[in-house]
Amino acid sequence: MVYVIQAPAGKNLEPAKKFGELTVMLNGDESTDEACRKLEFHFKNWNFHDRLLLIGHPIFICLASGILSFKYKQIIVLVWDREHQIYVEERIDW
Repeated sequence: MVYVIQAPAGKNLEPAKKFGELTVMLNGDESTDEACRKLEFHFKNWNFHDRLLLIGHPIFICLASGILSFKYKQIIVLVWDREHQIYVEERIDW
């Protein structure tokens, strides 16, 4: 599963599908409290095979990363490689 933090306006997420099914968690209109509740709901089923796609408002990216950091010692995120026009995995260890 690829957890997409926020629905992107005008961005093609097709390349991220090679890492798993996409689940968009936020639409971008949420308050920080509402965003935290939605993110925690989605992360209930998180496992070590899942990926977090770092896309969206920086505050939402920070919230999602923070929530996962409390529950897991390691996560894998997807970041955009502009040079090769693909998503690449990066491992974060806390």
